[in-house]
Amino acid sequence: MITQDQQHQNIPVIFVTVVDDQVAAKEFNNMTQAVWLTKPFKEEELLEKIEKLLKQKQTQK
Repeated sequence: MITQDQQHQNIPVIFVTVVDDQVAAKEFNNMTQAVWLTKPFKEEELLEKIEKLLKQKQTQK
């Protein structure tokens, strides 16, 4: 996984998938610094995910 590679571990990742498994998505979001987004998605959802990643990035500094 890209987030496990030290060279790339600080790159925010948004996984976009057609798999609609809310339990898996929640577990995934809690385990990693990446976020899971199911297609089709609304613009507001994408913006929320981006904000989440940016906030996580700021708290790491």
